[in-house]
Amino acid sequence: MGVAILCAIFASNTLQRWKSSLKHPVVLGALAWWTIQALSALYAPSIEWKEFSNHSWFYPLLIVSLFQHDDRWRYRAMWSFGIAMSLVLIISWLQFFGVVPQTYAEPAWHNSVFKNYTQQSIQTMAYCAMLGALLVTPQKLIRRHKIYALLGIIIGLASVVIALGSRTTFIALLPLLLFWGIFLLREGSHKYRVAAFIFVILSAVGMAATWHLYPTQRERVLLAYTEAQEAMHTRAPTSIGIRMELWRQSIPIIQDAPILGHGYHQWTPQLLARTNNETNYEIYRSHPHQEYLLIAAEQGLLGLAIYLGLLLALARYISRLPRPWCLFHGSLWVIFVTAGLANCLWVDAVHRHLFVLWLGSIPWLTPSRKSTE
Repeated sequence: MGVAILCAIFASNTLQRWKSSLKHPVVLGALAWWTIQALSALYAPSIEWKEFSNHSWFYPLLIVSLFQHDDRWRYRAMWSFGIAMSLVLIISWLQFFGVVPQTYAEPAWHNSVFKNYTQQSIQTMAYCAMLGALLVTPQKLIRRHKIYALLGIIIGLASVVIALGSRTTFIALLPLLLFWGIFLLREGSHKYRVAAFIFVILSAVGMAATWHLYPTQRERVLLAYTEAQEAMHTRAPTSIGIRMELWRQSIPIIQDAPILGHGYHQWTPQLLARTNNETNYEIYRSHPHQEYLLIAAEQGLLGLAIYLGLLLALARYISRLPRPWCLFHGSLWVIFVTAGLANCLWVDAVHRHLFVLWLGSIPWLTPSRKSTE
């Protein structure tokens, strides 16, 4: 992120590039959402402006200006990301087989090279989507490289399902597989229909094999129901229990200020005010683990409607891009929207930076632009 910003600032024709970037729909969308957050900060009861540190609105402006009208740097960014994630996958699998020591002692975080296993799982899904987008884009990969890309996808998906096992990621993985299945079916040509059939069969076989051969992952999925039951009766501080408690507490917070919300960074103060008398409650006081509840609490239902409108506008823009960008950025959109149902990706910098960097790399969509197909 730092390198991208420095290059965007100190490269040639900075002012001209920035002025041009201000016309980019993605930059305008980022600025629009930052404006909503800034307005909500103005009516927040109390806020230290140092807390207003979410500069993600600024990143697309800089990065779009850096990548302006030049796909070469976008492909170099893909190569950099691919090499980095390949190394992470190798280390993770070596941890899985006991060759490399585990980074974290907690069993749920085993085989994780990153800060946590959810972050690494999301990044790995983005890696698989990137390889898939290149794989189905004509003339982007030679035959030998297509084999490597396919192998990388298989190893990456196996890592997500077997080695890491993040339940948040499972929520995003199924829609992502559906997104790719629909794409293959809609292509129309015989080879893509065959590929869609093989894709569905392999996905089903892979999930069934994982379910039967890896009891640890099966138990983690089944445990979600048990944790939900416990949370309903005892508010047990399990992974699911914490989420259910935070979602339960978020509803009255939203009801108190349904239209405009309580203001930027006010979910935590509101939760603290409601739970001051609760004992052993510190584990719950982080964020609501649900992107849309957080926005509804802080920017209100009006802010949530604008946010969802921006997401839909972004999806429409992505759908009009040539390959591989429409498929790669479409996959990122699916991951972000669905993973946000069980986590707050935007509020957590380790998640946000992945999406912001790739958000800023979206090409310009102009009538004169040549297709990369």
